[in-house]
Amino acid sequence: MAVIANQIRGTLHLKNPVMINGNSITEMNYDSNEINGTLFAEAESKRKAAAGRKDMQLAPAAEFDFSLHLYLGFASIVAVNPS
Repeated sequence: MAVIANQIRGTLHLKNPVMINGNSITEMNYDSNEINGTLFAEAESKRKAAAGRKDMQLAPAAEFDFSLHLYLGFASIVAVNPS
């Protein structure tokens, strides 16, 4: 991971490949600065859906909303690999 002027980007190396669109993927590039409002909203929506919408309470700060961080991580991959 390289941190340059508040920009976080890098490559995630997978121990076990995954199949995406018929291709075996062993590496995924990501860039958290490429997350736009739509991707952020999708991450928030998926976090709520995964929790069964039972977590309607607000986290005291975004830094403590750990399940959202997982979905934002996914969003940072999708941002640079939309397919």
